[in-house]
Amino acid sequence: MLAYLRGGICFFPANPLALRDIQIAEINLYLEGPMAEPASLPVSPQRVEPIPWPQTTDPRALGKKTVLQQRSNELLEFGRAAFLRSWDSTQRALSDVSRRAGHKIRQLKRDRPVEIIATAAAAAFLLGVGLRVWRSRHE
Repeated sequence: MLAYLRGGICFFPANPLALRDIQIAEINLYLEGPMAEPASLPVSPQRVEPIPWPQTTDPRALGKKTVLQQRSNELLEFGRAAFLRSWDSTQRALSDVSRRAGHKIRQLKRDRPVEIIATAAAAAFLLGVGLRVWRSRHE
């Protein structure tokens, strides 16, 4: 196995035949310099102009909103409040329905366990028949 010294460190290359190519690449890098050229920074403009701000003739007009802006803000707030009321009532209705369904299922499990098992078996049987028919038509 070939070993070489570089900067006081002993290297054992995994592929000794590639060592010659690595050395040639290092010599080329030394002779030609780095592969990429250094990037130059963009030149900034000499004169910097301030940003012009809109001027109003009446300083009292800056604090006042137009009637259209006030009306649109009122409508927006009204719509937002109506949406939140509707969302809240929908959540309460869904919660109530799920609570009643859970209570009904628990009551059926307690009162009619045989009918529940028979219903599940019939549904599984019908699903199996339907899948078999579908499979036979698509083969």
